[in-house]
Amino acid sequence: MNAIGSLDKDKTASAQSGTERSSQPAGLPAIYRLISSRINEFYIDPDGQAYVTMDGKTLPVESRDLADMLLMLVLQETRKPASSGEIGTCIESIGAMCRTSGVVHPVFNRVGASEDGETVYLDLATLSGDTVEVTSRGWTVVRGTNIRFIHPKGQLPLPMPQGGYVAKQVIAPLVNMDGDDLVLYVGTLFGTLMPAGPYPVLMILGPQGSGKSTATLFLKSSVDPTTTPLRTCPDKAENVAIATYGQHVIAFNNVSHLTSWLADLLCNFNSGGSFAARTLYTNWGESRLTIARPIVLNGIDDLTTRGDLLDRAIILRLQPLRGRTAEDELRGMFTQLHPLILGGLLDAMVSVLQHKHDPRFQLQAKPRMADFAQWVVWAEEVLGFDKGAFMRAYAENRSSASRVAVDEQSELVGLLGTLVSKGSNWMGTITELHVALKKQAGCDKMKPIPSWFPNTVRALSNALTRLAPDLERARGISITRSRSNQGRLVELRRVQEPS
Repeated sequence: MNAIGSLDKDKTASAQSGTERSSQPAGLPAIYRLISSRINEFYIDPDGQAYVTMDGKTLPVESRDLADMLLMLVLQETRKPASSGEIGTCIESIGAMCRTSGVVHPVFNRVGASEDGETVYLDLATLSGDTVEVTSRGWTVVRGTNIRFIHPKGQLPLPMPQGGYVAKQVIAPLVNMDGDDLVLYVGTLFGTLMPAGPYPVLMILGPQGSGKSTATLFLKSSVDPTTTPLRTCPDKAENVAIATYGQHVIAFNNVSHLTSWLADLLCNFNSGGSFAARTLYTNWGESRLTIARPIVLNGIDDLTTRGDLLDRAIILRLQPLRGRTAEDELRGMFTQLHPLILGGLLDAMVSVLQHKHDPRFQLQAKPRMADFAQWVVWAEEVLGFDKGAFMRAYAENRSSASRVAVDEQSELVGLLGTLVSKGSNWMGTITELHVALKKQAGCDKMKPIPSWFPNTVRALSNALTRLAPDLERARGISITRSRSNQGRLVELRRVQEPS
């Protein structure tokens, strides 16, 4: 007997004389019997979130979708309504069964992969359940796979892809970019099809009328169209987590500034960070969501100077458009070209699976976001790039981002530079470095510490941690930490002359 069918047989509806009225609740036993015949699988994902497969659909147990399906199922089969209490009890029971089943399956949103990573799947999210299956031999549209995809509210279907087109050539007329910026834009778009992160954070900057929102929209809609493609930045961490969990590509529009807590979250979420929230039905449990999503932001000015976020970022700076194409016309062009864009990206995914084990196509020097960079390099010629063009553009973009981070703290960087001038190194404790920098800044009892100066040893230590990668790339100064009998030491060393 199915496990649900065995639940609490004692909960029977009260007998009624005469014909039962359709408004009488169906009762738990009748609901259990219906559910037992329709749910195919009970399982959890690696985070412990409960799911069922019902009528071929992957449904989170604690979701409105499952509750609605149960309500409609009971009404259609018994012609009687189910009370909210009955549905709530059923959902609690289903969740318990999932969590105690011992069955764990990964659950994907838009892009998934087989366990061995040799097959990648793109969910077209059509009513007929079409999925693109990509292998090293090619790609094909199939129905019915063992890959479990969720379909959050607002998700829209992708068009049927058409292969044989070069992604860069098809995309170029749609965006206000060329040269390295176009290479990085197309490369980042292709990176959204990686089955797992880390993903870069794309920042598209430019004045009003530069086409930054359009470029953001087209990147998002190319692989993950939704009813609300462009969002405003949430004001709470929980809302950011909800936004990122429900969509595959997250696009924030017209961002003016990233606060420190939001920058920290974006660093966490682009690479598979966890977010914890209180579990439904309890006041002591905790639900954990592991989130890794491609993130795109646009704005007018530099959005952050935080080195840790810039280290994960690709920054594109657009110029004002001349002779602008009407928005409706551009969107019409995108709709026509969308199947070709998708087909070009899928052709490139085949190249990835063909080259991923070939030593001739492996990066020798691994940059930051190495998995993403390698993914693009495996397919760069199919995408329409010259060999080596992506890594050259990516390296220059990262150097430019480092200069932004360093220039924001130019006064502190200048002081550090004086300690390692003319090839000399400096070594000491972080406290000794704090004293030395204060002396270089001319601070004494008569002269107050300037606002830009780290006013405590801890603040200096944190500033050096964030600044270190960018300082070496942009100014040729390395920061190394070690332990000795004296305590924790900091060594400043000039590894190259500043450009």
